[in-house]
Amino acid sequence: MVFDEMKAKLEEIAGQIAELEQTELSLCAELGRKIIPELAQDSEHAPLVGKINETIEKRAELRREKNSLNEEYQKQIKACTCLYCNTINSVGSAFCEECGKKLGEIPPGYCTECGWQNNPDMNFCGKCGSKLSKSAP
Repeated sequence: MVFDEMKAKLEEIAGQIAELEQTELSLCAELGRKIIPELAQDSEHAPLVGKINETIEKRAELRREKNSLNEEYQKQIKACTCLYCNTINSVGSAFCEECGKKLGEIPPGYCTECGWQNNPDMNFCGKCGSKLSKSAP
């Protein structure tokens, strides 16, 4: 039992250390954002400020690229996902590899607004209230 208590205490301390390290980083970043404009005017610190600004711009560029790639990825997954059984199929498949339904075919009761599978007899989505189509295209 002593070992379990010691292990729990070690994990607690490790968590506290990690939390304090994160707080320190956040505070340093906040301080840096406040003094960087002043340091940019100082010829001694201007190169460092330039590198920081390059890093900030590169990070913003990578975030834009990530968001764009993620949107494309989500579109690809959606196009390959069977709306009847939720199986993700191979790219280029016309029919579901699991249930055989035509990919892109909307099941009765399926809400095209929120993706909720309603009872096929319902006229409006029980989750978002959108009007449901009665026939599969």
